[in-house]
Amino acid sequence: HVDQDSRTVTVRFELTNPDHKLRPGGTAEVAIKVMPKDVPALVEAITDLHAKEMLEQGKVLAVPESSVIDTGSQKIVYRQSEPGVYEGVEVSLGPKMTNAEGAVFYPVLHGLQEGDAVVSSGSFLVDAETRLNPAAGSIYFGNSSGSKSTTSVSNVRPTTPDDPHAKIKAALAKLSDEERKLAEAQKFCPILTSNQLGSMGPPVKVMIDGQPVFLCCSGCKQKALDHPKETLAKVAELKNKTSAEISTPETVTVPVPAATGKPEIATDSDSESEIKAALAKLSPEDRKLAEIQRSCPVTGNRLGSMDAPFKLMIEGQPVFLCCDGCKDEAIKDPKATLAKVAELKRANSSTQ
Repeated sequence: HVDQDSRTVTVRFELTNPDHKLRPGGTAEVAIKVMPKDVPALVEAITDLHAKEMLEQGKVLAVPESSVIDTGSQKIVYRQSEPGVYEGVEVSLGPKMTNAEGAVFYPVLHGLQEGDAVVSSGSFLVDAETRLNPAAGSIYFGNSSGSKSTTSVSNVRPTTPDDPHAKIKAALAKLSDEERKLAEAQKFCPILTSNQLGSMGPPVKVMIDGQPVFLCCSGCKQKALDHPKETLAKVAELKNKTSAEISTPETVTVPVPAATGKPEIATDSDSESEIKAALAKLSPEDRKLAEIQRSCPVTGNRLGSMDAPFKLMIEGQPVFLCCDGCKDEAIKDPKATLAKVAELKRANSSTQ
């Protein structure tokens, strides 16, 4: 029974007392070891079959205490989404526990999966970067004016150049095993054929005539669906080309803006008409700005080649992208994006 005044429960132990070290009236600290499988909160929260099997073996998905940022209303863990990029994920945690070495961990009930790489030390530095970074600060979890979404992205620039192989591998790893094999067999986007799948984040899957087709970004989706036969033919061509190159050294193609500001794919009169029609969907003022910029600063593709350009404001300046799929890449390094836009405008003005 709980004592209503002291809110305590009396527990009696039968203990051996060698040398009579324990005496009446003395005090002692008692640690009670409880296995994860005996914690009701964990048993009720874990529904995955594999996780249940691990729980029976005394194992549970957990993160170090140093990984957790407690904002008061939410608990945040920073997870690596791709090399050099970390996203804050809201997690639901179980009671504080320790491992055999005495290190403190929190069981993860929701928010992370086995194999996720998380920041285990210095989380407060990433957290501070999220608040100080103008591009990410508006969606910081603790920001009273920010969004209450469960995930925000804070870009942390590595001290060495990005490894395109690692970036693509990380993006493809987010697909299921079956889908990843299909994407690797296709290798390139059938719409933006110079873009390797994974170079712009996890590939986008669409079904065309019952066949899975992978695209470099969501901006290519409508064009792929509007021309199903051409898209499927291109996918078949890409798969044949990839299988023929298996014996050759692997190469990685990432979106590189064209230095001259010209489109990567030559345009004929029909495609020029499509571009003019796409640009006409913009306001007169935006159309003039897009024509001056001419190309996307992320992919180098001609603005209007993928329908109406996507307008994005970066540090108060309008930036036009070939599609909304380029948005994340554009805001990842705003200064570099603005510098590329300035370069494209200069190159375009010099060719007129």
